[in-house]
Order: sequence, then structure tokens, then C-alpha cells
Amino acid sequence: MGIGPQTSPSLLRGLAAGSDSSAWERFMRLYGPLLVRWNKAFGLQQADAEDVAQEISAQVYRSIHRFEHRHAGSFRGWLRGIAYNKIRRLRERTSRRTTQSLETVGPLLASRGRDWGDGGAEEIFSRALNLIKGEFSPNTWSAFLRVYLGGKDPAAVGLEIGISRNAVYLASGRVLGRLREVLEGFLENEVL
Repeated sequence: MGIGPQTSPSLLRGLAAGSDSSAWERFMRLYGPLLVRWNKAFGLQQADAEDVAQEISAQVYRSIHRFEHRHAGSFRGWLRGIAYNKIRRLRERTSRRTTQSLETVGPLLASRGRDWGDGGAEEIFSRALNLIKGEFSPNTWSAFLRVYLGGKDPAAVGLEIGISRNAVYLASGRVLGRLREVLEGFLENEVL
């Protein structure tokens, strides 16, 4: 990921002006694909990489007036710092949601004063898994099963299926979030 050509000073001035729509269009054309590539290099899947690229662009819009152009490559370094921080925050949020989702699956199944000792919880859990399985790629589903149902180490699972440890956490977090939605729907609608 070499530095490549310098960022034009006129583009930086146009971005800092805020109201120069042609500068922002040029920025997105030049840097949008680069941001997505960087995000994917940090372990994000395509859709997440595109979403985070949009968040980075919004952050640039809000803070470009604070950027000081000191030398060749300083804008890209600044931009890369924003990307890194956005991805770090995304991973922190995903990790918290994953932990919360895991902690709520049991109580969801035990809620509503029912006695789940007859295997009803397992049946509902199994039905929910079957409902959502087709919504995820094979790698995402495999990561979830191996880590959260199989108790395997996320780094080892990532090596086995060819994705990073963080990608394993992100993938599993998406499955857990969807599982929670389906389980809550089962309990709300009493589809037992």
C-alpha cells in the first residue's frame, strides 16, 4: 500500500472550504476506493468496509479544518489514523454487543415464567438457528458455530477458515445479533 501520488493542495483547500461540492466529489472518487481497501486490509468484510468508509468520510468532513498539511503523505497518514480509530471503535462496539447477545440468549429462553426443563429451550434455539442459517455466508456461519457453540479459540478458527481473529468476532457478532432478534420474535409471538 504505497503512498502513491500526493494529495493536491487545491483539493485540501476545497475540502477545508466545506461548501465546495466538486472537491468532495473528487475526494470520494479518489479516496473512497482506497478507504474501502484499507478497511478490508484491517479485516472487515466488503459491506462493513464500505460502511466504515462512509463514516470516515463524514469524520473528514467534520474535522478537515483541523488538518495541517506538513509534508507529502501527511494527509493520507491523517486519513489512515481516522480509519484505524473508526475500525477500533467498531470492533469495541461489536465485542460489547456480542457479549451482551450471549448473555441474553439464556434469559430470553428462560423468560415468561415457563419451565424450559423439558427441552423446549433447545428446540426454540435450534429452530432459530435453522431460520437464520441461510442469511449468512458459509465462513460467517462456520465462525459462529465453532466459536460460540463449539468453544474454539477465535484466532484458531480464523486460521482454519482463512479470516482474521477480528473478522471472526465481527462475523459471529452479526449472527448473534440476528439470533437474538429471532429469539425475541419467538417469545413475543409465542411461536412455540
